Amino acid sequence: MKLRRRKYLAVCIIGLLGASCSKIPGYVIDTDDMAALLADIHIGESVVDLNKADYRTDSLKQVMLQSVLAKHGVSKHDLDTSFDWYGHNITYYMEVYDKTIEILERRLAETGNRIAAENISIAGDSVDIWNGASFVAVNRLSPSQFITFSLSNDEN
Repeated sequence: MKLRRRKYLAVCIIGLLGASCSKIPGYVIDTDDMAALLADIHIGESVVDLNKADYRTDSLKQVMLQSVLAKHGVSKHDLDTSFDWYGHNITYYMEVYDKTIEILERRLAETGNRIAAENISIAGDSVDIWNGASFVAVNRLSPSQFITFSLSNDEN
């Protein structure tokens, strides 16, 4: 009888240890928060890439990262520690990135819908339908002296 209890106790302990090993530790940013953080980091990196003239130095790029971390209430150490843990637990990391992609796609769709709604809701002949730059400078150093453009027909 005692042998049966010991086996049962051993199986319970092994089961509890196995269950506790599969969870994310408390010092790691959980998957939902990490996905939201990574989405904002990717958007911040895109802003930096699109505005290279404004972000010429690494310190300015670090300011962007620090502002994203501050928005989420996370330190650089917390982020690095979480990356380290997720790097050793790839299945969780893939889950985080699946959520990150969903967040970015949702934001992109919301932005596109908002822009489309703004353009569609305006009617009349004085509507500004040009979505390019508001001015173009042509000078003797330009590769071409011609500007081409195309406008689609408007039902209004």
